[in-house]
Amino acid sequence: MSDKEYLLVYGALRDLEFTEKLEPESSESFDLPVEIWTAKFEGNKASLRAFDQPIVANVTISITDGTNVAGGGSAANAVGYLQDRNGLLWLEVTDDGYHASSGLCGSSLDEDPSHVKPALRCLRGGYCPKRG
Repeated sequence: MSDKEYLLVYGALRDLEFTEKLEPESSESFDLPVEIWTAKFEGNKASLRAFDQPIVANVTISITDGTNVAGGGSAANAVGYLQDRNGLLWLEVTDDGYHASSGLCGSSLDEDPSHVKPALRCLRGGYCPKRG
């Protein structure tokens, strides 16, 4: 069981700015560089019945840079995709604020409007579809 706390939100990430690039600790591993970006999230938090609680928050985003992997996407492409698009997003609540991640195989932002009702149903304790 995870001790991590997450917040489900619906809205957009704006004003993405590059902070730093973290290189893998070992060149012999399959770890890839990670770029750290900051952004402002503007949207609504989920209650048990709707996304009806306004939120504006600074978010740190970790984006895996797969430029050097066959078929992998660059962090720049991920940033371009995340900027100003509305969707569902899970924000991890940390001691330093909110954190989101975006990996090699897709964005952490879910733009499919048909996923909103199932996400709320899951929060109310109903069926939670697996993503992937």
